[in-house]
Amino acid sequence: MPPRARIIVDERQGKWPFYKVYHAGKYHNLGALSKTTYAEALRRAAQIKGHDDGGPRPRIMHGVTTAWVERHASEFHLQMIAPLDHYAGDMDPNDFSLADYLTHLVTRGSRQEKRAGKPLKPETIRKYLRTAKRVVDFGHSRGWMPSQQMPRLPSVQRAPRDLNASQLKWIFDHVTPRQRLVLEFIVVTGCRPIEACRMTWDMIDMAAGCCRYFSKRKERVLWLPPRAIQILDAVGTDSGHVFRSSRLGKPYTSTGLRSVVRNATAEANASPHGPCSSIYALRHTAAQYWLDQGVAMEDVAKLLGHSDLKTVQVYAQIRDQRARAVAKGLGSALDGAG
Repeated sequence: MPPRARIIVDERQGKWPFYKVYHAGKYHNLGALSKTTYAEALRRAAQIKGHDDGGPRPRIMHGVTTAWVERHASEFHLQMIAPLDHYAGDMDPNDFSLADYLTHLVTRGSRQEKRAGKPLKPETIRKYLRTAKRVVDFGHSRGWMPSQQMPRLPSVQRAPRDLNASQLKWIFDHVTPRQRLVLEFIVVTGCRPIEACRMTWDMIDMAAGCCRYFSKRKERVLWLPPRAIQILDAVGTDSGHVFRSSRLGKPYTSTGLRSVVRNATAEANASPHGPCSSIYALRHTAAQYWLDQGVAMEDVAKLLGHSDLKTVQVYAQIRDQRARAVAKGLGSALDGAG
């Protein structure tokens, strides 16, 4: 803590005190200070309010979070503790519930200006909740609050990320023939956009029907179905990069392909049934189609170049969601007929 720095406690700034640091003739927001200074400022502010470890049991949750932050001073922890302090800062530690805090995180939406009102991502909710559990365990170890079990996070319905036939047709009809070739190649092979951009003719083995990528870690084999072979025959080149954005011979870039798809779907996205504007939706379409056709998950992972099956399980979850929706719709139709 810099010498002659004072903690300014302003009771009018919210439900609990708002702390500033006065140093070198001006006020400093706590968030703009270094990690050590931030933690020291919180500790001294807690001493002003009588919530330090040497004093009595904290009367509000803010005292518990302040004591915890002092021992875990890092930017990550301070970011994760802010929602807890906003929600339960003036709450009695015995009245705080992790289950109620989870409900608050799920329903409140984001407070950030760019994402105001939008729901928090499941990964963000999980981080917030784990930090709150650490604070509760810390308070319980000092006899300030009872112990609590970690509540179970609600299951998340993943939105489909693939495209149907009409959406693909829309995209292909709003791009140039040269652009359509590379986009169709991504759909039929399930390759990554960057793999299509970097593909050169010396990587392709027409006899084996595959394209081989070599890296320091492993070899990636991209299998070429008959439609992909037809696309390669229609490209019209036989050396250098396969897919080129202009007659000058410059290869496509992943950023350029994103712009192509984004521009092609700009008008269609005004409709709720318009195609997704992400270039990766083409790759997701291939993966979802293979699973829907009964291809084993291990084979789909190999076709996509994934070494972890957990990545492919996302597509299986979407397939199961669709099956449940179809079964539910059939039951509703039968109820209506009766």
